[in-house]
Amino acid sequence: MKNKILYAIIAGLILIVLFLVFYRNDKLSSVATTLNSINIDICGSIVSLPKDYQVLAASVYAGTSSHSLPAEYNGYKAIDVVVTVTKPTVIVLTGYEQNVWNIKETQPNLVKAVLLIGSYDQKVILNDSKAKVLGGKNSACNGSYYDEQEIEQLNRYSQSHLKRNVDALYVLGETKYINMDDSQIEPLKNKLKDQLQAYTKKTASVLTSEHYIQLPESDEGMQKALQLGLIRPVTNSDAEQFDLAQIRLTVGNNSDPTVIIGLGDELRHEFYPDRSYVILKPFKFPGDMYGGHSATFNLPEGVAYPIGELSHSTLYNMSDGTCRGAGCSH
Repeated sequence: MKNKILYAIIAGLILIVLFLVFYRNDKLSSVATTLNSINIDICGSIVSLPKDYQVLAASVYAGTSSHSLPAEYNGYKAIDVVVTVTKPTVIVLTGYEQNVWNIKETQPNLVKAVLLIGSYDQKVILNDSKAKVLGGKNSACNGSYYDEQEIEQLNRYSQSHLKRNVDALYVLGETKYINMDDSQIEPLKNKLKDQLQAYTKKTASVLTSEHYIQLPESDEGMQKALQLGLIRPVTNSDAEQFDLAQIRLTVGNNSDPTVIIGLGDELRHEFYPDRSYVILKPFKFPGDMYGGHSATFNLPEGVAYPIGELSHSTLYNMSDGTCRGAGCSH
């Protein structure tokens, strides 16, 4: 009799263990099914994402021409995308021209899927990311290029495939928090402010007047400054560096847990190659730099701040991303 009771208890324990195993497997199977849907079947069907997932988007018109891309990407432009997230994420990348998105994750395995949409073909280089790539040319997920003025259309696209609005959209150095209330946004912005001081580079102080050469006025003074090596013409690379300085000013060191950072050819500020210069040494602006005689100046890190009347000219500070002068609103 005792043996029968013992056998019954053992059998009961075995049944409980089997139930727990099957229950756990069923739960895992459910999660796996969701992930498989995300990974494989998002295009052509509607997938409901788990509640702890977020949807981030980046919109860049065109990437940067690059000679380092593999031959298979000939004719495409490169965009570097740094993704800093703290929870599972699906990324929607939207571009206009033929772009190659180079993905870099700051924390592994949190980007679950990358959805590519654009007016022309979009491709992606995953590096160490294990995210599944969806969309692209001839895909059921393919869509148009959406910029910051088309958030409503972007949300409709996201709803049609993910049943979810986009949580945040990166556009040219700025993150727009779309589907977040103030209680979520403000702590993120405050977090960035706290770290911005340590991240922002410092500009050298203004020197005493004897360190600055008195130049002739207007164009004659600019020619003299070029001859003396006080300034040099700006390159496109210089202009891109100012864009990066402005991005640093906007987003700090990318500590925001819902930030995507990208960089493309489309410059955020006024740039005229024939009237733009980098300041190399202590520099006093020539007089009468008005109208067609005005110029744009880039001030690199560590170079003394220029003195004199800026007139109608513009000064971009490469150290902290700030702008002073007539061209700052362009």
